[in-house]
Amino acid sequence: MKSLKIYYDSKISTYKIKGRRLQNVIELIGSPKNIKILDVGCAEGYLGAVLEKKGAKVFGIDISSNAVKKASKIISGANIVDLNEQTLPF
Repeated sequence: MKSLKIYYDSKISTYKIKGRRLQNVIELIGSPKNIKILDVGCAEGYLGAVLEKKGAKVFGIDISSNAVKKASKIISGANIVDLNEQTLPF
C-alpha cells in the first residue's frame, strides 16, 4: 500500500469540500456544538475547521503526512494512519 500513501502525499492542496456537498454534510451532522467528531480521511482539515467553528471538537486521520501537517494546525488533532496496515491510534 505504499503506492497509495505516495499518491496522496503528492496531492497537495486539492482536498477541499465545498458548495452543496459541504452543506449536505453539515445538515447530516446537525448542530455539532459540544460533540467530538472523528474525521476519517481528514485531508488538510478543511471540513473539520468548518465544524470546529460551529462548536465541535474534531480529530482527523489521513494516510498523507503532508495533509496531516496542515490539518493539525487547524483542527484539534490529526494523525497519520493507514487503515490498510494499522489500527486506530485511540
